[in-house]
Amino acid sequence: FTIIAEERSEKGKGRKVSTATEKVKGFVESELKKPEKSEVVLLDQSKNGTSSVALQESQSLRESHPSKISGLSIFKPYSSSEIEKLSRPMEEGYLLGPGDVIKIGVWNEPELSGEFTIDERGKISYPLLEEIKVSGLTCGQLDKILTEDLKKYLKSPQITVTTKEFSSQKIMVLGEIKGKGIYPLKGATKIFEFLTSIGETSEEADISNIILIRKNGIIQVVNLNKILFEGNETENLYLQGGDRIYIPALKTSARNVLVFGEAKVGTYPLEDETRILDILASIGGTTKDADISQVKVTRKDGTIQMVNLSRILFENKNAENIFLNPGDRIYIPSLEKTGKKILVFGEVRKPGVYLVRENLTLSEAIMQAGSFTPEAIFSDIKVIRGNLEKPVILSLNLSKLFKKGDRTDDILLEPNDIIYVPKTLMGNINRYIGQILPTI
Repeated sequence: FTIIAEERSEKGKGRKVSTATEKVKGFVESELKKPEKSEVVLLDQSKNGTSSVALQESQSLRESHPSKISGLSIFKPYSSSEIEKLSRPMEEGYLLGPGDVIKIGVWNEPELSGEFTIDERGKISYPLLEEIKVSGLTCGQLDKILTEDLKKYLKSPQITVTTKEFSSQKIMVLGEIKGKGIYPLKGATKIFEFLTSIGETSEEADISNIILIRKNGIIQVVNLNKILFEGNETENLYLQGGDRIYIPALKTSARNVLVFGEAKVGTYPLEDETRILDILASIGGTTKDADISQVKVTRKDGTIQMVNLSRILFENKNAENIFLNPGDRIYIPSLEKTGKKILVFGEVRKPGVYLVRENLTLSEAIMQAGSFTPEAIFSDIKVIRGNLEKPVILSLNLSKLFKKGDRTDDILLEPNDIIYVPKTLMGNINRYIGQILPTI
């Protein structure tokens, strides 16, 4: 390890740093792999089973309306392999969660076959095996577990596990549609069938330029006219958990710009010589989770320009404050999607993984993690930076900040930094005594 800190010759200090870094490895691997938690409002989906009806209606529309509404193509087309990948249902690799309904079939054993709803604890009640923890597993993994467990009761059990309802996964719908809101994703569902099931679009809707934003940040423009009037099923993509669907207005391509992502989504009129910061300020800015350093502006001709708003706000780099043109699309990603996270653990009240915004200081990150515990050492906080196999370790003294207002060690954090707050000697002694006393 390379240690950037005040030179200390004491062997004890060296052992302390080594111990701190060793503690990191196991904790980091488990914490960074945890899925992000999010809270959504579940709306009732009043219409179900409309897929076949919708397709029949689209066939009649194609026969009676050979023309189609033309739209503005705002993103560069994906390659055929990428489109094929987006067109697949999400069954493969899907992680089960509370609310999902799974179908388990055991050959020649009807009493062991059926549909099972995963409860809030991530478990199902299954004959012979009682409660089974299934949350976080794929259907394939659950299949293997059940096969092994049922070998105690059956000879060579033949099992199939499929997902019937993906209720733990949600879809958000915004824009020119009556049924805007958040919906559970039930089964392998395509975008056309999904939209027809939740309500009519408004008269102003531009259905030739529906924007589909995937959970991983991939953006696809879907032209429903091609499905309706040409029967082009390559446009009819399968939906996945975490997708956001935005239906713009036809007027967007005139004297307007579209803003979506971590801001107030919508189309906004464009005045002469309007800069990007002007339009964002006029709509109330961005959300607290926005990554303002990676704003994407897609021009009318399909070219993409990346804008770092933090340079405008914090460094007065006005060259980044570009002029907007009619038809521009402004996408503001979230810190979660750009992978900008830090890990805070040790003697803080709420250890865990946190999003790191621009210009976040060490003291602010610790406050975000619930502040120090009573047994924390302020004067020897470790910030571990870079590859875990060969990290750079900063030893920082925040007691100078709290006692004298000296911000020398209150550094700016970087994505993927790991902050470790050690425990006082007395705190370690108390913990040791607490472990020993029950055994006496």
